[in-house]
Amino acid sequence: MICRTRQLSDKLRQMKENHIFIIVLAFIYPYKNQFNKDHYERIELAVPKGMKSIIQKLARDKKMSVNSYIQSLIRQDQICVLFASCLRPTERIFRDFRKR
Repeated sequence: MICRTRQLSDKLRQMKENHIFIIVLAFIYPYKNQFNKDHYERIELAVPKGMKSIIQKLARDKKMSVNSYIQSLIRQDQICVLFASCLRPTERIFRDFRKR
C-alpha cells in the first residue's frame, strides 16, 4: 500500500509540474460551482462581535460544523413548533387552558 501511495504522489507531482493539474481543476470547478448553485441556497448571517467564536465553540463541542450546527438548531425548532414537544408541562396546561 505504501508503494502505491508513493506512486500516486509521484504522479501527482508530475502532473503539477506539467501544469496538467491546473487544467483539470479548470474543468472541475465550474461543474462543482454549478452543482452547488443548483442544489443549495446561501444565507448570510450577521451576529454581534464575539458571538461567532461562541457559535464555533458550541459547534466544535458537538463535533459539528457551524453550518450543520445551525441547521440542527433550526430542525429542532421546527419540531418544537410542529409538535409543541419542547414546552414544559406547565406551559402546555396554560396554553390549553387559554384556548377554552
